[in-house]
Amino acid sequence: MRIISGELKGRTLRTPPGRHLRPTQDRVRQVLFDIVGEGIMGAKVLDLFAGVGAIGIEALSRGAAEAVFVDRDAAALRYLRTNLELLGIADRARVLPVAVEAAAKILLQDGGGFRWIFADPPYRLNSTSWILRMTHGDTGAILDPAGILVVEVSVHNLPAGVIGGLRRVRSRSVGETHLEFYGWDGRTDGEKRDLPGNV
Repeated sequence: MRIISGELKGRTLRTPPGRHLRPTQDRVRQVLFDIVGEGIMGAKVLDLFAGVGAIGIEALSRGAAEAVFVDRDAAALRYLRTNLELLGIADRARVLPVAVEAAAKILLQDGGGFRWIFADPPYRLNSTSWILRMTHGDTGAILDPAGILVVEVSVHNLPAGVIGGLRRVRSRSVGETHLEFYGWDGRTDGEKRDLPGNV
């Protein structure tokens, strides 16, 4: 698996053998960051269910200022930390070896304010449920008021269009994979809101 674009273009990511993890494939990452565009420049990003770090590292390569990676799988964390060190970007990264909901509470105490939150949960997981738990009450402040949450899901397990205070503002399919974009929006008329970058 290689980094697609930016300062680290062409560099290889270390991944564990077998099918224990499901890193975001090159085509999906390409489509995702084509949509995000220059909106990633200088941004503070959060990579949930990070695995070996493919999404967050791609964001750093394309100009994100800093990235926080969250995963609790021991094998994934070993490869993630190795990738950050070998690519020379560990100083722009933070790794939280905890569950997503626990990370939300920690990051809220640190001030939150992520412009982009990327999540690649296991396809069997009910994303509506964990997004609602993660963004319930004050915990939702980890997403900047103008920020976007992007969730990679299976076409067979799509989350709800409205989850708590979040509303789906864009959806893009890449084969069997869907990229679902959510932003804060209290309106109910279905009007598309302005999004950061080229989203």
